[in-house]
Amino acid sequence: MYTEKLTEAEQKIAQLKQLNQQRQADNWQLRSQMGLLSIPNSFEHNQGQVAARVPTGGWMVVLEWIRSVGNRQVELLAGRQPKEPTYITELFL
Repeated sequence: MYTEKLTEAEQKIAQLKQLNQQRQADNWQLRSQMGLLSIPNSFEHNQGQVAARVPTGGWMVVLEWIRSVGNRQVELLAGRQPKEPTYITELFL
């Protein structure tokens, strides 16, 4: 019984992750079509490349924009507001 419930829960989690990814892609496409995307200078869209989260306005947010600075480091922007702080993190394999 436990194994069955665990398998069901894992399947539900996988379905929800897939749904979340699809909705994020849809949101990205709509924002792009409406001209609401403004890519910061020399940054690129994160698209799940860096999974770091930062505190912004009381919430932990996934970073929207990344820029490699070398030496395994990347600069990160949450993409929530103009002139927000830039976060820097090291990448590890």
